[in-house]
Amino acid sequence: TLSSSKALNPRKKVLAAQLAGLAYLFVSLSGFMQSPKSLNDKGNELYKEKKYQSATAEYRKAQVKEPNDPTIRYNLATTLYQTDQYQESAKELEKAIEQAKDPELKARAYYNYGNAQYRLGNFEKAIEFLRKKGMASAAKKAGRATKEGTVHSLASADGKASVLVEINC
Repeated sequence: TLSSSKALNPRKKVLAAQLAGLAYLFVSLSGFMQSPKSLNDKGNELYKEKKYQSATAEYRKAQVKEPNDPTIRYNLATTLYQTDQYQESAKELEKAIEQAKDPELKARAYYNYGNAQYRLGNFEKAIEFLRKKGMASAAKKAGRATKEGTVHSLASADGKASVLVEINC
């Protein structure tokens, strides 16, 4: 009985070592098991807390998993801009603009790209992309349907002047 319990002791040590190894492996790989969305969301939380370096790290992890996601690129670029890395921010925004299908995201990327170019001293390019942002916003608004409205007219007493006003909402 005493000798059999000593024989189990080395087996317990091996088992304990194996369990410890598995636990270490699980903890070290847990970052690889996170989805790009969860990494992006974590980056967004850190950005809101103004922890830009940490947010950048989360966005870069997300980007490794989804290199062609324009939202991740946009978020990374915006964070790089906050840390005065305007050149790298501009490069990421160029790619985000290229890849973006969503007009809202594209308009925001144009705006940020224009600001990055301004910071880099490329004033003409900054103006060009800020105009593109304005056109993208206008195009978005142009697609809206008017659901209600009213028309009013007013004429002067002598009938020489009149105005017709249409208000749509």
